[in-house]
Amino acid sequence: MKHLIGLLYVVTSLVGFYWSIYLTSFGLYGAPFSPWYVVIFIGALILLLGAILWWASSSEWTRWVPIIGNVLLASYFVPACIVLVRRGRIDLIRELIVALVLLSLAVAIKERRMTIYTKQS
Repeated sequence: MKHLIGLLYVVTSLVGFYWSIYLTSFGLYGAPFSPWYVVIFIGALILLLGAILWWASSSEWTRWVPIIGNVLLASYFVPACIVLVRRGRIDLIRELIVALVLLSLAVAIKERRMTIYTKQS
């Protein structure tokens, strides 16, 4: 299960990298640059680091790194998806990305809670 969770983190971070690069390159054609693109990139970078630490270390503090990366990614994708749905523009790709980020965040929180409970026992 540890390998699947790390793989989920890697896939989510690669999607974040792709999306930040896509939005930045889209801005080269006249759309304004947003600081959110940097937040997405940093979140993806932290999540990739969290995936590496997930596989390489079993220290308790390393379980926070995927949570931080996922929260940074979710802070952009969830509100952006809500805005698109409110405007009536349903974009399946963005909804799948939001689902992936939220799944990754839920797994990271669940695994963090499990390490806390196993340490107390």
